[in-house]
Amino acid sequence: MDQIKIGKFIAELRKQKKLTQEQLAEKLGITKNAVSKWERGLGLMDLSLLKPLSEILGVSVTEILNGEKIDEEIDLKSEEILIDTLDYSVKEIEKVKKNKFLIILLTIIITIFSIILLDTIQAVAFKNSPIISWRVEDVNDSDSYVDKGFLIDTYYCVKEQDIVTVIPTFKNTNYSCPSE
Repeated sequence: MDQIKIGKFIAELRKQKKLTQEQLAEKLGITKNAVSKWERGLGLMDLSLLKPLSEILGVSVTEILNGEKIDEEIDLKSEEILIDTLDYSVKEIEKVKKNKFLIILLTIIITIFSIILLDTIQAVAFKNSPIISWRVEDVNDSDSYVDKGFLIDTYYCVKEQDIVTVIPTFKNTNYSCPSE
């Protein structure tokens, strides 16, 4: 396909219909800059715009893609097949866009859960606080505190400014620091 030839053809047809680039763009639901790009041969329209553009300009999709009017009668069946193919392509592109969004969303969710799981594993394995945690003072024992994580809590028993015991436990496990 010759983009420059197609662009000149679109500009010629637009002018014959006494439309400005802005008016054509408005009818297609796009910007006038997009129409300008097509007419200068700097790009082609989205597949979903071929049929509406052909209807506005009063030519077939085949003629737009050829960049010229076809004198002989166009085989209507070929035009119908071309339009069906374009419609199918647009639908498939939309499916891919939808699937792409779902894959990105799933990747984000898996990443968040992986971080929480790895954080929990490192807390249990190295007997320390989860990286993603918040500190809560133990109301029953002023010398103790708990680092609350998503899946695990780490209890710290403090005696005379020194940490005596570090106990990582899973949520909802009650723990009391041992008395002397």
